[in-house]
Amino acid sequence: MTERGFLPDDVRLCLQNGLHNPTKDELKNHCWRYRIEGKSVDGARIDVAVAIQGEVIVVTVITPEFKRLSMAKKKNKIEKNYEIGGYGFAVILDEIELDDPLGDGDWVPMINEIKLNVAIFETLAVTPIRLSGAHIVFIRKFLNMNQESFAKALGLARHGAVSKWEQKGPLSAGMKPGTEVLIRALMREKLGYLEFPLADIRVLVALADQTGLPEPLRLRLIA
Repeated sequence: MTERGFLPDDVRLCLQNGLHNPTKDELKNHCWRYRIEGKSVDGARIDVAVAIQGEVIVVTVITPEFKRLSMAKKKNKIEKNYEIGGYGFAVILDEIELDDPLGDGDWVPMINEIKLNVAIFETLAVTPIRLSGAHIVFIRKFLNMNQESFAKALGLARHGAVSKWEQKGPLSAGMKPGTEVLIRALMREKLGYLEFPLADIRVLVALADQTGLPEPLRLRLIA
């Protein structure tokens, strides 16, 4: 920021007296970005872009000239085997388009998070892997259920088992094969699938002895 000739006082003035531009707000890859348009202490036109990801806050000062030069040279790029974080389990996209919205070399995936969550849910419903604790958390929340209602849907008297599974985190939840099959049946019902082939059920049952980290989910998102 200082190498562009701006000081903290310029940022403070812009944040205090500038106007929030909601058209620039975005949430990508669990990173929240917003922009304030205002002026520096000496009256120069500036934008202050704030990016928040977890406990990390990045502030960038953008001038009209910087935006013009950035847009002139800005090009998106394609990256293969891109791993998405934030789910508690490995999700790898076969191919994804990356964007550099501020022109500062901070590339972020161009992802519709709703579509991504649906794709993850669909893949978990049909992929023959043992479910991890993190998978269970994702599935339960996608189904809009708390632990009690999820346990009830599985025919369990109490939610203690669900809590125990979820505490396993990235490791195999360690549930019985029949429960794994029932969870997949619930997911398929949510997706409107009319059939659950016997061959798929047999594959899931055969995974009963697998422990440790499940294989990463590989997705191919269609725009």
